[in-house]
Amino acid sequence: MLHDVLGDGAPTSVREDTRLRALGAALCGASFAWTLPAGWLAFTLLLPPPGGTTGQVLHWMAVLPGTAASTGTASALFATGAAAYAAAGPRR
Repeated sequence: MLHDVLGDGAPTSVREDTRLRALGAALCGASFAWTLPAGWLAFTLLLPPPGGTTGQVLHWMAVLPGTAASTGTASALFATGAAAYAAAGPRR
């Protein structure tokens, strides 16, 4: 994992995209569940973050873990993805 390689001061690792996989499966189907996490990660890595809380929310994968914005965003995506997957299952 990126965090394990770079040490304690590194941004959250790529494993954080697992919070988006259930939402991706519900929205895009099981075979394309990877597109939502990959797209969000590409957005995070390629575009400079806006300042303040908005930047931390949009770039939650690259913000240090434990900040209120990154934790809140990850939790909200996890809850939304789990609820969508539980209600609809993977799109076929």
